[in-house]
Amino acid sequence: TAVDILSHYQALSEIEDICRGRKPSKRHKRENNEHVIVETKFVPQRALSHSKFHKSIDLIACVDATPLEANGSIYVGCQGGVILMFTPDGDIKSFWILHGWMIQADVLCINDSIVACAHSLSGKGLVISLSSDLEHENWRKEFNFPIKSTPVLDIEELWIVSEKSVVILNSLTGTMQGVKAQLPYRCLSKPLLCATNNEKRLVCASSDWEGGLMIVDSFGNVSCFLENDNIGPVYTELCMLDNNSRRRILISDSHGAVHYVELETMRVVSTIRLSSGYHPLSPPLLLDDQRIVVGSHNGKVICFAGSGEVLWECDCGTAIKSRPLMIMAAADAPNDNSIIIACTTGGHIFRINSSKHEMIEWRYRINAEIWSNPVSINGGKHICFGARDSRIHILDAFND
Repeated sequence: TAVDILSHYQALSEIEDICRGRKPSKRHKRENNEHVIVETKFVPQRALSHSKFHKSIDLIACVDATPLEANGSIYVGCQGGVILMFTPDGDIKSFWILHGWMIQADVLCINDSIVACAHSLSGKGLVISLSSDLEHENWRKEFNFPIKSTPVLDIEELWIVSEKSVVILNSLTGTMQGVKAQLPYRCLSKPLLCATNNEKRLVCASSDWEGGLMIVDSFGNVSCFLENDNIGPVYTELCMLDNNSRRRILISDSHGAVHYVELETMRVVSTIRLSSGYHPLSPPLLLDDQRIVVGSHNGKVICFAGSGEVLWECDCGTAIKSRPLMIMAAADAPNDNSIIIACTTGGHIFRINSSKHEMIEWRYRINAEIWSNPVSINGGKHICFGARDSRIHILDAFND
């Protein structure tokens, strides 16, 4: 990582000499699988006020995870191994450092604990449970595979997927629970835990070219339902649609299509292609039973119906990796779901009102790519997201 490199070299000119082959690197390739410990130097600082409606907090490394609001505080992890706890106003309350680990997955709140997953440069994985005030460690479990996707919680069971490995932990004690399973194909997205015929099943989407779904039961048995010519590699989380006892899984793939999959049969019943240029799609946002919103790498926010009809689209200029966010227009209009927040890899934040002819009614820009999903905090007064400038940002989306 950049932090790792800069901690070993004294000047950018030295790094340039190494990149151009004029000087040998000080660090040799490691032939063993030893865990690399890099000391993270994090000094908490007060939130930086960019304007009257924008604050940010420095976390020393990219923030790609989705912030979590729980117990009146906001929690988020970064690629530098820092887990931060702060108020909706941007005041830091506490933090925890995982030296030598990188956090890409979202943190979870389980009872009075915060659970985080991490990975290392040497391909190791870590699951750690901390007190909600981030003052002490409850338990930790290390693995020989990296953990980059967010686990799934079911009561006291924590289902963890790491590429081709599936394990179940007790969320209170960290002990292994259930049977470990091996997937035939990689899964790099957050899976979906569902129940059919009173049996738990973990639904994982393939991130390899053999597109489709993999099902893991509570005994560790794996079943594959492949759609090689239909579903592209999936890197975004799955979504459940529950309408009139007809449950379907919604998948957005990297080929610009969304797929409806029948839960009982695991067969694709409908495919809607939203991008003719095979642009990957963001995780879907469900407005209601009939309307779904996704972002695309072609820079468009698209709202479509279950029938496949495109209801509206808005061009935001640059790629959208994160899930769009729905916010309420006003406290006295709780059913108004036409206001959408979209964040782009160009650093733009758009407020989109689909009920207006000029749908973009407000825009703002930061100097960084945004991969983190924006969330609504502080009772809907603000939005919060991470960015690749190593900062967590807090904006008042209604302050023009």
